[in-house]
Amino acid sequence: MSLASDRIKLVAALCGIMLTGFILLGVVNYNVSQRYIRDELVNSSLPLLRDTIYSEIHADLMQPIHVASVMANDTFLRDWVLEGEKDSTRVIRYLQRIHEEYGFFSSFFVSTASSRYYHFENVLKDVHPDDAHDVWFYDFLASGLTMRLDVDTNEAAGNELTVFINYRVRDTASRTIGVTGVGLRMATLARLFSDYKRLHGKTVFMVDGKGTVQVHPDVSLVRGTSLASMASPEVSAGVLAAKDTPADFEFKGKDGGVYLTSRYIPEIDWYIVVQQAEFDVMASARDNFIRTVAAGAVVTLAVLLVSVMTVNRYQRRLESVTLVDSLTGLPNRRALEQRFNMQYSLLSRGGEVFSLAVLDLNDFKVINDTYGHIVGDRILQELGRLSGEILRKTDMLARWGGDEFMLLVMGGAASANNVVHRFNERLAQTPLVEVNGESLCIRMSCGLTTVLPSDSLDTAYLRADKAMYDAKREQTLECRIGD
Repeated sequence: MSLASDRIKLVAALCGIMLTGFILLGVVNYNVSQRYIRDELVNSSLPLLRDTIYSEIHADLMQPIHVASVMANDTFLRDWVLEGEKDSTRVIRYLQRIHEEYGFFSSFFVSTASSRYYHFENVLKDVHPDDAHDVWFYDFLASGLTMRLDVDTNEAAGNELTVFINYRVRDTASRTIGVTGVGLRMATLARLFSDYKRLHGKTVFMVDGKGTVQVHPDVSLVRGTSLASMASPEVSAGVLAAKDTPADFEFKGKDGGVYLTSRYIPEIDWYIVVQQAEFDVMASARDNFIRTVAAGAVVTLAVLLVSVMTVNRYQRRLESVTLVDSLTGLPNRRALEQRFNMQYSLLSRGGEVFSLAVLDLNDFKVINDTYGHIVGDRILQELGRLSGEILRKTDMLARWGGDEFMLLVMGGAASANNVVHRFNERLAQTPLVEVNGESLCIRMSCGLTTVLPSDSLDTAYLRADKAMYDAKREQTLECRIGD
């Protein structure tokens, strides 16, 4: 009985110690998770989602803004108005072509001379200052702005809520002769923002320069709700004042703390706002604590084993990610620095000579400005893919930043020059992307230098970089060797 009693006491003591330790670990884990989730939300998750959405919305809105700009400067539309707006079917066909070609919800033109509202289906109406539906037109004319976004009901589509891109049309003497533009269905944008809520658990919406909600997953809040009423007057004022840099705020909501971040879109004078309730984001921490306590001592070893394996796996993945450029898949600056230090260490002990080349894409800014950054990104991605087919296994091409690359080549300047020349020639002959039937190739300006035993990465880079700028200034495709 004594031995059995001792075993029971021992088992009970061990179970008590393990369970107590497990509970204490759960409490500590909950508190740590609470702080970590908050820091991750404020410093990483919200800003990252904000900037991602900014890029997506910016890209989505730039096309209709560009189309509206083209319409406003179209000589056909201008000449048709100045000739007296004869034969309205001509402008209706023009608007219909815009509607069909780009798939916009609406395309329109309103004349200041005749006050007629031309729609892609018909002559919709004559606008009048006393008509509440036409206030936008006279407000826009009085504003003096060239372009403005308005959220309004669409009379031609059963008063469906629509985001209109309005563009001023001027004659050759810069006199306003009308307003043209396109419309985007609000329901489409609302669904897009609802997807952000579903996928990321965060509320995303847009407000105008006065703080009025213009796009929201809940369409009932559009135009009738202000940021000040949703957050606070102080937060609203802070968001509207932050135009040069993103803004971050914390305030008390009805269910507790709320984190909010915003970013200004200067082209449309609107703000993207992303917010997350603290109560919602901490739900995972609370659930994790309950699961931790419920699991008990019997799963401690298994959890520990799985945790170690998982941490090790993600650590290896993280180490890999920190050495790779996410866009091109090429090694990044950190990877090149590690490779340089290794080769330099070998060189200082009598190892093989190696060289560095700085490569800069010619006219890359023109490509970005002409075709957009998406095309520019595709070019960089294709360049990274192509480099794997051309360069030797012993060489390393790394993305140094923007459209600048660094090439580490085993061998002296002559060997490096041959490698770069072969790479440049292949680039010039290989279409990297095709845009509207046009194949785009690209060349690089190059400067290179042989790494000396007295060098550092900085000194070698400066010589190669200077040589590259000499080549770019001379507009030569030959690689310049720095001395």
